[in-house]
Amino acid sequence: MIFLFALPALVLNQDIKEFQQRQREIEEQNSAQNHDFSGSGGINFQQPALDSEEIAENFMPARHQCDACRIVAMVMKNKIQDKVDLYPSIKAGKKLLRESEVVDLVESVCESEKSFEGAGVKVINGVERLAANGFETAEVPGVTQGGMSWPRRFKNYCFQVIEEQDFEWQIYKLFNDNKDTMEFELCFNGSNTACWKNPTQKPRAEL
Repeated sequence: MIFLFALPALVLNQDIKEFQQRQREIEEQNSAQNHDFSGSGGINFQQPALDSEEIAENFMPARHQCDACRIVAMVMKNKIQDKVDLYPSIKAGKKLLRESEVVDLVESVCESEKSFEGAGVKVINGVERLAANGFETAEVPGVTQGGMSWPRRFKNYCFQVIEEQDFEWQIYKLFNDNKDTMEFELCFNGSNTACWKNPTQKPRAEL
């Protein structure tokens, strides 16, 4: 496939390698967790604690913004890919989506309640994580507390991610640059990104 954009100069190969290594570690950890829970012993599922921030606010709590950003990036990438796959010339890298299509697509991801359907908070190894369909925490056994304010939180935070990129076309550009590093660019690359400012807490066993 021929990409019509060059990778941003700010993306350092070493940073991407470290990011990809972390992704592999997370996948291996989740696989081990699934294995541990599959035994004959009892399972003690923890319920996420509700504090005043969780109950009242319609905005994403700071401690969940790294996971939230990564979930938004995942959903955006999948939706853009679905759109690109409809057009052979665009899929082959010969053409681009129209700007109006990109704006409608990106904004519809944030607006639609189905984009983050079933998303919520789950306690894993004593740490509250966000869970969503297709995200790394989805298959880890546990109780996901969704509903309530979570759809509004994801909607508001999704639009916040767009605003931080200045405009919708930048989201599409990141996809075209290299969709495999889209999550890294949106959530990890730079001091203003969610996972830089509010990194996901490590499981207590790792502290």
